[in-house]
Amino acid sequence: MKTTAKYRQAHGYILTEMLIAVAIMGVLAVLVGDLFMISFGSMRKASSRDNLLYRMDAAIGSLRRDTWAAEKISMDAANHVDLKMPSGEQVSWRMSEKGVLSRTLQRKGEAAQNQTWPELPEIRFLLSSDGALLELSVRSAPGQDESLTLVSQSMLQGRKR
Repeated sequence: MKTTAKYRQAHGYILTEMLIAVAIMGVLAVLVGDLFMISFGSMRKASSRDNLLYRMDAAIGSLRRDTWAAEKISMDAANHVDLKMPSGEQVSWRMSEKGVLSRTLQRKGEAAQNQTWPELPEIRFLLSSDGALLELSVRSAPGQDESLTLVSQSMLQGRKR
């Protein structure tokens, strides 16, 4: 019995089927590549944010300790504050326009010790009228400021007397 061409089974792939399969694989490869790039970008942003939070925490922790121990706090600008310690040490904190917060410790008869925290958001200082409270205004996002109040223990004790 003879079979006609109509009933023959195909033993291979047609060129158009192969092109469609390659095109689908190409689209999937592009999608997977984009997903891969997005996930690595998110990890990089999260790492950068964690690093910023660590630097901010370290800087504000140091400033909190200095303020707590200060017997006198003075300011000459919104980006600069001086703290006088009971031991006679002078600690100066300054926020540069480039986002670098610096702490300078000056002990009598010794060279100044500097410590810096780069790439921080803008920080402004505000001193209360009695000088016992130091308020920090931190620009966390454009148009969004957050504040933190630091207290001088010795100045508060002097105020209570």
